[in-house]
Amino acid sequence: VTPATGSVGVQPGTTVVVNFSEPMLATSLTAAAVSLLDGSTPVLATLAVSPDRRSVTLTPSQPLRGSAVYTLVVKGAPDGPRDESNIAMVDPFISNFAVRDVTPPVLLSLFPAANAREVAPEAVLRATFSEPIAGGTLVLRSANGDVVPAQTALTLGNTALVLSPVNFLPANATFTATLS
Repeated sequence: VTPATGSVGVQPGTTVVVNFSEPMLATSLTAAAVSLLDGSTPVLATLAVSPDRRSVTLTPSQPLRGSAVYTLVVKGAPDGPRDESNIAMVDPFISNFAVRDVTPPVLLSLFPAANAREVAPEAVLRATFSEPIAGGTLVLRSANGDVVPAQTALTLGNTALVLSPVNFLPANATFTATLS
């Protein structure tokens, strides 16, 4: 089966291919016998049987959802696919795969907010995201462009990037934070 059982990072536009050890009756390779599920919901897909009837390709009608786990189900007897001798597969075949995350993280909040006034000298900067991030850079610069010495860390399950200046920030000064 393609994608292989347990695959992660599968492309949303993938097709699913089921291979059989022998030619199957094309009439038994139906959406009721071979299906793709998103949770418990069947995925609308077209089925194409290979000329040698040893494989069937499921092509979803729309891209699969990012970060979702899909389940391929090939039914066993009595409702499953049948070979040329009209013998049904005895046991069902079940396979799962995970689609890669295709939604970029969104910046939900930044503290202190842009143009904030009366920020405490000991304040830390915090950028919070809609989902975990693999990494990021948060740099604080003084009004003359000098980088403020600081430590950064990912927190809250990698959904927040925090910058802690090494020293208190001078009062009545302007700073610019750059997030990348």
